[in-house]
Amino acid sequence: MEVDASYTYSRSIDEGSDAERSTEFSTSTAIDTGILDTWKPRLNRAVSDFDTTHLLTVDGLYDMPVGRGRQFLGNENRFADAFLGGWQLTGLARTTSGPPFSLFEPGFTTDWQQESYGVVTGKVKMRRHFDSAGNPQFFDDPAAINSGIPSGFPVRLPYPGEAGERNNFRGDGYFDIDAGLNKSWRVEHGALKFDWRRTTPPTPTASIRSPSAAD
Repeated sequence: MEVDASYTYSRSIDEGSDAERSTEFSTSTAIDTGILDTWKPRLNRAVSDFDTTHLLTVDGLYDMPVGRGRQFLGNENRFADAFLGGWQLTGLARTTSGPPFSLFEPGFTTDWQQESYGVVTGKVKMRRHFDSAGNPQFFDDPAAINSGIPSGFPVRLPYPGEAGERNNFRGDGYFDIDAGLNKSWRVEHGALKFDWRRTTPPTPTASIRSPSAAD
């Protein structure tokens, strides 16, 4: 049996995760990551949209102890061994921490074309669940955030000239498992191989745009 494992700890920081040529009208995989104040691009500095702090991968291979010369059915004839012996099990598991996302304001404090980000002033409780309409929610009480906007707690709107706080929340990560079963037969001038694989759908990440306060 063979097992390999790898772990990566990383941090990616930028002032915008989209291509430099992109604008707020571009179709992009990035989520509103344009520079809000071209005179002060540092206001956008934060972890990247694609930042993945933790990544763990584990893979393994197991030769099943069945067939000629092995622990079980070791004395089987060649015909039976062709069906029962020489099988291998393989597996691959991968899990990651969640990517960041931002809480947007409902106005255009810094840039008329693009919304800025909310500023956290108190504890914001996170709780992944679905609302009554079946939409995913990552804040424990989104209504409390909206109702607290006038008083500026626990999230306030950015002041004129501010860009707010970008990518200061984290969503769900990925977890998936791949498994396989294979066997090879020697034939003249080559080999014939059977290979079956099963992939579980990964859990989705929360790299989404959060509803802006006061929506």
